[in-house]
Order: sequence, then C-alpha cells, then structure tokens
Amino acid sequence: MLSGVALDRLLTFWDQLAQARCRGKWVHVGRVNSERRLRLFCCCGLRSGELCGLRRCDVDLVSCVLHIRQAVGDVGSAAVISLPKNDKQRDVPFPKALAPLFTAHEEVLIKRAARGLKDQTWHEYGLVFPGRSGEPLRPTSLRHMLKRLTDAAKLPAITTHMLRHTAAGLLEGAGCDRVTIGALLGHTPQSITGHYAPVSLTTLRPWIDQVYQMLHGDMTKIAAQSRAS
Repeated sequence: MLSGVALDRLLTFWDQLAQARCRGKWVHVGRVNSERRLRLFCCCGLRSGELCGLRRCDVDLVSCVLHIRQAVGDVGSAAVISLPKNDKQRDVPFPKALAPLFTAHEEVLIKRAARGLKDQTWHEYGLVFPGRSGEPLRPTSLRHMLKRLTDAAKLPAITTHMLRHTAAGLLEGAGCDRVTIGALLGHTPQSITGHYAPVSLTTLRPWIDQVYQMLHGDMTKIAAQSRAS
C-alpha cells in the first residue's frame, strides 16, 4: 500500500491539476484524455497495460462496469496485446459520474476514426484510449504523459504504479479490508490472504464510489476556491 507521504503527494498532484483546469491553463498535455485516464487510475486501480488494452466493448455504460479482458505490454518498441497479469481477467465497477465522460469520449473517437479511415491513416482496434492512429497505446507512452503532467504541476516524479495504488491507499485509510482492495487491484488471492476469496461487484461498488467522492470532493473545493479568487 501507499505510504502517507506518497498519498499526500498524489492528492497534492490532483489538486494542482484541478486548479490548472479551473484556470483554463491545463493545455498542451492532452488534457481531456489525460483527465479520464487519471480518474480511472485513481478510482479503479487499473494497471497501465490494462488501461491501454481497455476496449469500448468492455465498458458497460448501463451497469458502469469495466470488463478487464486484455492488457497491452511493451516488448521492445512494439505494443503487444495479451491477457492481464497472471491471466487474471476481472470486472471492476467505475463511478457512475464517469459514464457521461465515456459517452462524450466515444463520440469524439468515432469521428476521429472516421477521418482516419477515410485518409487510410487509422487502424481500428476498438480501444478506449488508442494511439494517434488507432493502434494500441504503449504503457511507456502513458508514463511520458504522466511526466508531462507532473512537470506542468511542478511536482516530483509520480509513477503510474503510484496512481494505481491511490485507490488502495484511500480505501485502506477508510477501513476497507485487504481482500476487497486486492480484488479491485487484480492481485492473486495467495498474495493477500493465502486462500481464495472472491469479491462481488456489489461489495466493490460502494468502495469505488467512496474513493471517487474523496477525490471529486477535493476537486470541487478547489474549483470553488479558484472561482472565488
């Protein structure tokens, strides 16, 4: 789990981005896609390869569930699609407040793909967060994106692994048990309790919503302060 210092750094980072967004200065760092990726990292505990491999057909906007069925890995300079780590496919609920963001994002992506297909510059993989030409985005590219964001916020380096464990740190502080946290992160049961203990979506959802409220509450407060200043 995250140390208190690391979690404080992440929450400071989130507040810095909220301030930049409210001032209209979060630019030239891919602000729309960056924010959606960050929200999924921080609320749902996805691995970077799982986020890169997330397909549009794996996003259930009715039930607000992500079906983690594949991941993208760096093999040399290539992006390779495979099963998630330890072959552990799982379902992860996401905050209902993010559903409109997915819908808006898909509309933009469909238009972008149509232009690319017309110009023969688009390769359709059905991904939620593809590369510039529709191809799988490499986890390395996510790390570069995060570095641009942290540089813009003038903060020390923050890794995608730290973002993934933001949810874990917040949940642990709120009193969530380690089995539930492990199920969210996709850990093997042996690495947590030594025995198999499945966790249902019904159990996971209230905790996911609580993490979102923690983070969104901070952003709402920062936004109000920015408008008042």
